[in-house]
Amino acid sequence: MTVYWYEGGDAFGDELIGTAGRALDRLQAELGATVTDPIKIYIYANGADMRDALRSNSVEWVGGQAFPSLGIVLGIVAPGNIAEARRIIPHELSHQVLHQALDNPYGGWPLWFDEGLAVFNQETPDASFPVMLDEAARNAELIPLEALAASFPADTERALLSYAQSGSVLAYIINEYGTEAIREMSDGFREAEPVEEVIQDVFGKTIDEFDAEWRSTLPAPRVAPAPPQRGPARAPVDRFTDEPIIPGSQTGRGLPGFGLLSQQNDDDTDLPPGVADGGGLPPTGVLAFIAIGCAGLLVMTGIVLFVTVRVLQAARSG
Repeated sequence: MTVYWYEGGDAFGDELIGTAGRALDRLQAELGATVTDPIKIYIYANGADMRDALRSNSVEWVGGQAFPSLGIVLGIVAPGNIAEARRIIPHELSHQVLHQALDNPYGGWPLWFDEGLAVFNQETPDASFPVMLDEAARNAELIPLEALAASFPADTERALLSYAQSGSVLAYIINEYGTEAIREMSDGFREAEPVEEVIQDVFGKTIDEFDAEWRSTLPAPRVAPAPPQRGPARAPVDRFTDEPIIPGSQTGRGLPGFGLLSQQNDDDTDLPPGVADGGGLPPTGVLAFIAIGCAGLLVMTGIVLFVTVRVLQAARSG
């Protein structure tokens, strides 16, 4: 392994070489593999210099890139920025080591495993990843692990979340199952076994079950509060009687603002309005009938008296 730099002096170069050496030893131990092909690491002092060496369609925010088939690593590290060197070099070197350990002519390995191992091995972690991961978990915006097998989203925020998720998954595997699980997975990928079979063989779970197991270690999604239940509207109260005012529309038949005087039987559809089930008149009908009868009787009495008086007057005058 050879490290190249052109700014920063010998002390800076020694730090770059030391970081690369530690990362190489750690990765070989995790994968149970030994690197045999030469690896060249080129460190650029700024982004403009490195982009001149990259393809024109490269993503702007990328701080490093590995070319496993060429055995080359590129990284942007400003002179003296040791923290960035410890982030970039282990990450990109991980891709090189994994490629040499798993390379086969039949198949590959999931991108989340590749990038997750790289993120996990950074000596300087990405400070924004835990916050981003927790927020995505709370908002139920995590990306299914199976969807991260072939590629990451083109959107910058979703791509960064993909890196954060992948790193968290690999950390979970190593912390819960040990580096032996990483070696077993690597053996399966080296034999070009499908991802689903590797997960089943190593963890005894489907990929969705394993995904759910990892997600259970994150904050639970927020549950939106249920909207308030609207009960029946309370009837307004008469300000004089303090009794509820029942609108006619809530009582079936009848005039607006009044209740029914009596409830008509469904079978008595031929009865006139106001006649009860038993055929009698309601109280107000009875009173009206009596009043009309009395008035008629008074009129008849007056007529009889008038006729009688006129007859008597005629008899006297005759």
